[in-house]
Amino acid sequence: MNNIVIVIKKSDYEGEGKRRPRVILACEWSGNYKSCKSSKTTDIRSDANSDMKKCARDTGTKKCGCSFLLKCVNIGDVDDWKLEVVCGVHNHPISEYLQGHSFVGRLSQEENALLVDMSKSLVKPRDILVTLKDRDAMNVSTMKTIYNARIRNITKEFAGRTQMQQLLTKLSEHNYIQWHRTSGDIVTDLFWTHPINIEILRAFPHVLIMDCTYKTNRYRFSLLQIVGVTSTKLTFSVAYVYITHQTEVLPDGNCGYRTIAMAMRFGHNEWRRVRKDLLQQLHDMSFVFNKCIREHKRYNEIERALNYFDDGFAPFFYWMTMPHIGHIIATCYNVVLILLSMRQCLTFLPFSVQSSETKLREIAIGFVDDDHYVQA
Repeated sequence: MNNIVIVIKKSDYEGEGKRRPRVILACEWSGNYKSCKSSKTTDIRSDANSDMKKCARDTGTKKCGCSFLLKCVNIGDVDDWKLEVVCGVHNHPISEYLQGHSFVGRLSQEENALLVDMSKSLVKPRDILVTLKDRDAMNVSTMKTIYNARIRNITKEFAGRTQMQQLLTKLSEHNYIQWHRTSGDIVTDLFWTHPINIEILRAFPHVLIMDCTYKTNRYRFSLLQIVGVTSTKLTFSVAYVYITHQTEVLPDGNCGYRTIAMAMRFGHNEWRRVRKDLLQQLHDMSFVFNKCIREHKRYNEIERALNYFDDGFAPFFYWMTMPHIGHIIATCYNVVLILLSMRQCLTFLPFSVQSSETKLREIAIGFVDDDHYVQA
């Protein structure tokens, strides 16, 4: 009524023995701020997995030690109370408006439920606040109230999980197909799609558009979006991929072998090592490769193309060619090689494995612009 907010400072409704129930009322700005931590720092997450770091936290308080105090004591078996004014003076000016008072501006259960639903529908905070004020003309909530409520609900939903763990949990709950690659306990790459998208892709597999978007999140993960095109020229989402980093290799004619060297964690300058390994593998299984290629002349061409170790730009004849060299790579390094290109996408398996229980490592490369290989 007078733009003064009175709160319950202390209450004792269930008095023991002959002690009567009592309530102590105080000004919203009474008392002094007490930090819940020994130092003025707070923990925040520095990446999507689990790393934490400490940083200084800016704190402020509205409490000014206001001495206004009322004491209420129940004086009968019925709801009769005695009010005693311990101190009836405030030590601060009276507010003209109630906006900014956290107690008055707090959300009711219905308003909080509406905020959660609108947040899940990706409604902006300012639009949520406008909706709440349209529903209740007496609402004095502010944007800070909306932001704080959203953070509380998100923290409650995470239930102690990191952001990456929460994403994986949600993908599992909604039956998404996901695959991720890790380095230790850290997720470095993540792929996900929905079974419905796969069904649409099977109906329209002819045209795929891939594009990377940068600066979509604070963890600097590049977002790769794969889009398909229907027969009526409509687009549909196929899959999404979070990529930690993209590695470019020199376009010197040895880019294919440099890409394999990086995929095998040799380093892109070890392209000569890759050529030597593949050439040795070709000689060791010459009978098998001859039978696979079915042309002795082609076998000699592949052997000659691999036997090149000069510096500088490699002539076109010595470039990596598919699919024959793909079989040699898969067999030599005992991996599953995935080739992505606009012309065709191929998967190469090794001709032999050491054990049926051996889990083959998967590596992926891309062929772009019809003249350059990149690590996918």
